[in-house]
Amino acid sequence: MSTPPLAALTTVSVPARRLIGQLRVAGAITPHTAQPLHTQTPADEYTLRDLQRIGVIREGAPGTYYLDEGALETVDRQNRRSLTALGLGAILVLVIGAILWLLNVPL
Repeated sequence: MSTPPLAALTTVSVPARRLIGQLRVAGAITPHTAQPLHTQTPADEYTLRDLQRIGVIREGAPGTYYLDEGALETVDRQNRRSLTALGLGAILVLVIGAILWLLNVPL
């Protein structure tokens, strides 16, 4: 499944890491080991829906959830690529700005 890069970044949030951690601690990594998930805040509820939408958390039996480790690995890899590209873009803008400043070219 292709995950849009901005949607993938949701896995780095504190609520996402809390929900993912709950499932790992409970051993909920297959449909057969799915467990109820306890959300504590509205942010947790929103994050749960978002993680379900991108396939990182899946529903087993109604009301139980499990972590799809393969999907999480894919999303985390996409996050790293997106952040690397963003960082390189920022460096490029800074270098171009410095060159223009050194050449005293009006912006």
